[in-house]
Amino acid sequence: MESLGQEYGFVLYRKHISQPSQGHLDVAGVHDYAVVYQGNNLLGTLDRRCKEHALEVKLASSHPVEILVENLGRINFGLKMMDDRKGITGKVTFNGEEWTGWEEYVLPMTDFSALKFSRNLLHGPAFYRGTFELASLGDTFLDLRGCGKGFVLVNGQNLGRYWHIGPQQSLFLPATVLKLGKNEIVVFDVEQSGKRSVAGGKNAIFETYAN
Repeated sequence: MESLGQEYGFVLYRKHISQPSQGHLDVAGVHDYAVVYQGNNLLGTLDRRCKEHALEVKLASSHPVEILVENLGRINFGLKMMDDRKGITGKVTFNGEEWTGWEEYVLPMTDFSALKFSRNLLHGPAFYRGTFELASLGDTFLDLRGCGKGFVLVNGQNLGRYWHIGPQQSLFLPATVLKLGKNEIVVFDVEQSGKRSVAGGKNAIFETYAN
């Protein structure tokens, strides 16, 4: 991630393959969390916290393999502070053979002006946009139990990230971000939760941690 000039956010790694195959995909040094897709097919997730770095996969030749890696934060103390790099920091091998020739795309989550939306049904990580109307303003919370993992923006303001593992299942939405009339909400969800719904509420939501 640092070699691409990026500090936070995501990097997408894309690898084109020439023939269908199956076997052991090993992604050494995932820092910090990755979702692995091929077309609409979720191959799996890799979580640095749980020391996950490998998947058994079945690959087609019709779509490239895509690995979306998220930086979950920087440390500010200790021996690893100077060398804890983000992204894929080691080799990627398939059945013991190193994969090279990756395409790399940065997503720093700082400028969303280039986003283009459509009504096509998408699978996998994507941005979703909606609107809601307000007749009055006040502090509130967004219930995100209908989503998997990602970020939320309201009227262009990044409220932060959410993750279904909890315990926090909501994001605070201050009145200063809202406006009378139409408001815009954009959700970047990286996991296929099946519902992808967001609701407003009066209180913060905390639920028992479940991985």
